[in-house]
Amino acid sequence: MNTTRFIILALCIFGTMSIHPALAAGPAVGTVTRLQANAMIDGETATVGAHIFSGNTLSTDENGRLEVTFDDKTKLQVGGGSTFIIDEFIYDSEKDQTVKKAFFQLAKGSFRMITSELIDASPESFGVKTPLASIGIRGTDFWGGYLSPIEIDIVMLEGKGVIVTSMGGVTEITEPGVGVSVADPTKHPKGYAKALLPPEQSKWSAEKIARATATVSFE
Repeated sequence: MNTTRFIILALCIFGTMSIHPALAAGPAVGTVTRLQANAMIDGETATVGAHIFSGNTLSTDENGRLEVTFDDKTKLQVGGGSTFIIDEFIYDSEKDQTVKKAFFQLAKGSFRMITSELIDASPESFGVKTPLASIGIRGTDFWGGYLSPIEIDIVMLEGKGVIVTSMGGVTEITEPGVGVSVADPTKHPKGYAKALLPPEQSKWSAEKIARATATVSFE
């Protein structure tokens, strides 16, 4: 496949993955429960106890960390040097206590998410977009981010399943400690050829898992 055709295909598949922050609207959907160093919400300094809304953009400097606990008890940790967007979160706490929508975007950096039992019961309501792949779940604790500039890494730490969809195809991780790397075709040495293959699963070493979780861990 030549470069022009690849770019056209990329735009068709990943056009919906571009970052489009929305204005915060509707009721609060979560609360900042922990902070480290410099973290911001929509460009304003974050504080513990601050409310989180659909449309908020969470960002940190290289040493920053930010933890959000959503109203359904889902936990999000945003790592250092990261930008993470709460696209849409709808939780019906009064009528039937279900999470209608829980959609997010990682623009850069890293994150860890531990989904609630309510999201686990309706995994179709959940998704995280990244510049190179989208992530779905079947009830889990997982990490995603950049351990190198040429690919994004995703690993399931605990749970039932993580579904990774990239330009090359779909792969479902069902074993804790197993992860995938999705190549950036413009930066990876194998370029387009690797990007067009489904992400290959591998058992991560304890050292690699520690490097990943350290990006979101609090001191």
